[in-house]
Amino acid sequence: MLLYALVALIPGCAAERQVVTAESGLTADMLRADGIALVGVTVVDEVEQIRPPLVEAMERSLLYWRPDIAVTSAGRVRDQLGAPTYRRMLAGFQQSGMLTESDRAELSAALQNVARYLILARVERDAIKVRGRGTFRSSSTSGTHGSIGVGVSSRNTKVRVLLYDTEVGRTIQSAVYTSSSDFVPPEGTPPLPRPSMIPRPGQQSEPHYEPASHLPTLVDALLEAFRAFAQDLPGPVLPPLDAADSSATPGFRVTPATPEILPR
Repeated sequence: MLLYALVALIPGCAAERQVVTAESGLTADMLRADGIALVGVTVVDEVEQIRPPLVEAMERSLLYWRPDIAVTSAGRVRDQLGAPTYRRMLAGFQQSGMLTESDRAELSAALQNVARYLILARVERDAIKVRGRGTFRSSSTSGTHGSIGVGVSSRNTKVRVLLYDTEVGRTIQSAVYTSSSDFVPPEGTPPLPRPSMIPRPGQQSEPHYEPASHLPTLVDALLEAFRAFAQDLPGPVLPPLDAADSSATPGFRVTPATPEILPR
């Protein structure tokens, strides 16, 4: 039997989450007694070098929101498995979104005395949108293209998080979270200088805004999803994250959302 919970969240940071939980009898006491290990966070169609800051952000979120549960780091999981096995396993999970039978057996054996419950996350969507790019003026006399205003940039993500029980040998929770982060320039922000004006192919006098430093990072966009997952685990939830504890890049808006349970 599967239990379904569809939760709608206020827009701006997280859009919604869907949690599918197998009837495993999982309790907060079981998590506290046997511990959890973060195996890794992967991103579809991306190189493995993008993973470390995502892993760190998820570990920090788990430690902040659930200090009552012992969390084993992905670094220790890698050490227990050995780097070649660990890399192969995450590469397979990144591609398929699943663990093979041999992967499950290897994880269970390597982490037998470390943690019973394992977490794997896979970012399945990472979309960037920029609005309000402003205007520009070309100058035929000086040969310059002027400047352009800083727009509002958004980064929207979808991440699937699996909770695996090594004792029963199956996934006991599969959750999908959509979350985002926006950069809203403060009023009076000066326009970007000429070096940020990138011409479109074949349009020498019609450059477009190519945001770089003003884009939310992938970590910024995933913070709300990681928070929601930590809060979906059985047990108490700490008060909302305040600015002092946030891992978000300064100047970027990542506002904790209030969930509303929808009728089934």
